[in-house]
Amino acid sequence: MGWGINLYDLVRIKVKHPCSGYYLRWYYNGWHYWFFLPGNHVIVTEGEKYRTIGTRKIAMSSGQITREQTDAIRTIMFTREVYLLTTYGWMNIRIEPGTLTVYDSKLSGVEVEFVAIIGSKELSYATGYTPVPGDPGIPVIPIVPPDIVYCEIAIGTQIWMCKNWDSNYPGSKVYNDDEANRSIYGGLYTWDMVFSNGFCPIGWHIPTITEWSTLINFLGGAAVTGGHLKEIGTTHWDTPNTGADNTSHFTALGSGYFYSYYFQGLGLTANFWAGPAYGGGTYIRLNNSDATVLQSYINQAAFLSVRLIKDTPAIPFSDWWLPAIDDLDAIYNNLFLFGIGGFDLHEYWSSTEVGFGLAKTLDFNTNIKYNSTKTNYIAYHTRACRSFTAPIGAYSLRDVGPAGGWIYYISGTIYYEAAQSDQLYDSSYSNIMATIGAAAQGTAIGTGQANTLAIIGQGGFIDGAAKTCNDLIIYH
Repeated sequence: MGWGINLYDLVRIKVKHPCSGYYLRWYYNGWHYWFFLPGNHVIVTEGEKYRTIGTRKIAMSSGQITREQTDAIRTIMFTREVYLLTTYGWMNIRIEPGTLTVYDSKLSGVEVEFVAIIGSKELSYATGYTPVPGDPGIPVIPIVPPDIVYCEIAIGTQIWMCKNWDSNYPGSKVYNDDEANRSIYGGLYTWDMVFSNGFCPIGWHIPTITEWSTLINFLGGAAVTGGHLKEIGTTHWDTPNTGADNTSHFTALGSGYFYSYYFQGLGLTANFWAGPAYGGGTYIRLNNSDATVLQSYINQAAFLSVRLIKDTPAIPFSDWWLPAIDDLDAIYNNLFLFGIGGFDLHEYWSSTEVGFGLAKTLDFNTNIKYNSTKTNYIAYHTRACRSFTAPIGAYSLRDVGPAGGWIYYISGTIYYEAAQSDQLYDSSYSNIMATIGAAAQGTAIGTGQANTLAIIGQGGFIDGAAKTCNDLIIYH
């Protein structure tokens, strides 16, 4: 995506003296970001393959930057793989989600302070350095405009933004007029604002009450859906945060609202505008005290949160299969060791049969392959994968694939994608011990698809890891 833009020139920091800084780059939602973070920093980390044996809490403070560049930095909050440009070249670092405080500048633009826990993957000691334009080996660095990429989550056939909308719309508010709340809770807007031209980015819109109802019904009805939407814990909700399990990954926060001259409800309630209006402004409400979802009406002059929904529905992907043992090995080395995928430290089933009563598993705690009894199920996990064809270079390792999973292996125009999360815990390979034979003994990457069909086609087969993968449908 080289657009020939040099970030060193683009930032144009308005300070009295030249400012040093770091180049960072990261991948988020399938896009590749680059950023020059100005300021004086020292980063020292220790670690190996993300099994970090040493971490350091760091604070990065910027000079004058634009609102768009601030939004780009925010995407770091949604990724776990970041690269730091050092005197040794680009090096992997690990950033745990931190805090991003935005300060409005009295001159122009904004300033940010990003505080996070950082650990290295490839360096014993890594010190950031400031490249000078024209230094050997420092190319012209491209930038992807941050306003065209949004964090999204597929729930059923719908695609929602994974956080509250923050448009900085004229006249909008942030809770308590504290700009630091913007990156956490998003903005607060009136009815007229959210339904005005230009409020929503291209491809997104304010959900109708019918679309909210679709979501609510998919998640089990109004009595329980609030719990499935709410973030777990009491970081952004007051006690007791009843029923919160966030199984939808919607991660609703207790963002409060503004009405009748007062900010109120932070930690107690989340309120989202919905259309159309019926005798007032239609909205959806979640509370800390129960797991329900409430549809109600409020004066259209109130300032509420917004969660946008995509214009196009999610596409169903049903071509999943149980990975062969070499697939699991690639998943371990190219995803797990990079801190991607949220894998459990237990054994994962492959679709590779060994013989009577035995099939291959890979222990993600020890990286040891075992011949495990097919009917075992305690602490055995299942992670589905799929393959697809795309032009060479269309994806890189650890990119987000078409079905929302992670690219774990590439062979020319064939890409292999592992689902974002496990499909089954405490699962068995099969309900029967009989030998399937050569049809289910493929070990190479990609042979899991044939293995899976052979397993579920075996006489007497009822249930197991292969069926879980074969029956899987993921909307994205």
